Amino acid sequence: MNSKRREPRLLFRIWVVRYEQWRPGAWDELPPRAVAVEAAEAAPLSAPEAARFIEGFNGTMLTRRCRLWAIAVPVTIRYEGDLRAGQTVCRASTELLECNRRGA
Repeated sequence: MNSKRREPRLLFRIWVVRYEQWRPGAWDELPPRAVAVEAAEAAPLSAPEAARFIEGFNGTMLTRRCRLWAIAVPVTIRYEGDLRAGQTVCRASTELLECNRRGA
């Protein structure tokens, strides 16, 4: 197993936002003020994936008047509750660490 530490990959969550009193001129512009509507994708995307999504979505929005826009928000994935080397686990429940807390 490779124990080298790698630089964390920059990830983005795509959000659809609603804006007022702004007129975008290009797909990569950001509204000066907007309200989050919903996450466009369940999983975070790499920078190139996020750019492709935003270019397609916002390119389409430039031809419409619905005041929706996609933005990329940088996110960090945290592994809370992850195992540690040497930790004992069992399959007593669907929560593997729960059995470790009970001393099973």
